[in-house]
Amino acid sequence: MKLQIALRAENPSLEFLRVSNPAIFEPFDSWSELEVKFELKKLDNDCYLLTAEIQDSSFEALSQIFGSKENALGAFLTLAVERGWEEFPSNILFLHIWEENGMTIASVYSQGELELFKHDNLEALSRKLASANRVVVFSMDIVAKVRDVFPGLEGKTYSISRHLSAKELENNSLKDFLGDSVQEKDIPKYLKDLTNSLVSKGLIKPVWLPIKDCSQLD
Repeated sequence: MKLQIALRAENPSLEFLRVSNPAIFEPFDSWSELEVKFELKKLDNDCYLLTAEIQDSSFEALSQIFGSKENALGAFLTLAVERGWEEFPSNILFLHIWEENGMTIASVYSQGELELFKHDNLEALSRKLASANRVVVFSMDIVAKVRDVFPGLEGKTYSISRHLSAKELENNSLKDFLGDSVQEKDIPKYLKDLTNSLVSKGLIKPVWLPIKDCSQLD
């Protein structure tokens, strides 16, 4: 398991952070059985990325207490999330949702596969979204369309347009990037290439960085 959190500080060290912000280390200190490797990396100005990598074998030793390794892992992750950590997004999913003949339709691109979900199969879509630890959309308007089905989606959703706005490119629409010829169902597949292109040009931050960045830590 790999976790990450964004921090605002001036030239910090791990020792400094343990003193100045002990709450974020509480999950690891209270679970002393875990073997953890911390790494601190500067992102921009006074913004830092702290990662914590935990050996999966550490949770094996706790399986007798929690019933299984998976239960132990889940319990620890819940506590870490409460302290502001998030799971490193190893499973990234691209999503687009639209209305067609009065029906809600969703298209998902993940691990090289494109899947379609119609209005009568939104529970299956919810399970698919739950399995990902990062969901990429062009606009947060997409999230509003399935908020009733999956209320926790916003917390792990990366909005391309939100980060474009930060670069004063808020007037760009999806059609500006993809054109009119791309069909709705294929948009998630093209979103992956668009995202990689914008990241390489420095117009948006990489999608694997924490959703809650330093600009939100006031």
